[in-house]
Amino acid sequence: MKKAAEVNLPPFTKTLKDGTPVLIREVTQDDRHLLEFGFAHLSKSAKYFRFLGAHKNLSEKELDTFIATNTPDHFAVGAMMVRTPDPKSIGIARYMNHFDGAKTTHTSPKNRG
Repeated sequence: MKKAAEVNLPPFTKTLKDGTPVLIREVTQDDRHLLEFGFAHLSKSAKYFRFLGAHKNLSEKELDTFIATNTPDHFAVGAMMVRTPDPKSIGIARYMNHFDGAKTTHTSPKNRG
């Protein structure tokens, strides 16, 4: 199996409308604790809609997936508040391509019961 190419996004800072500087960077394996902390502070409804059901904690497998090395088919960036006494993670955007080939079912003739 061919190993996917890694993606390299240099970190950069953006300023929010209220003047708050935010660091945007790739999610790395060192961010496991930030994901656990962020998940623990989500509301029950946010967890429900994110996972389409009740979800109390992130499993080890989920954490491993979320901090996996970025590739063209699975990429995550995080935003962190900077210039604060304790830098805080404020969000993650993730792209995952699960496309594994077109699947088409042909049912002919149609509408015959």
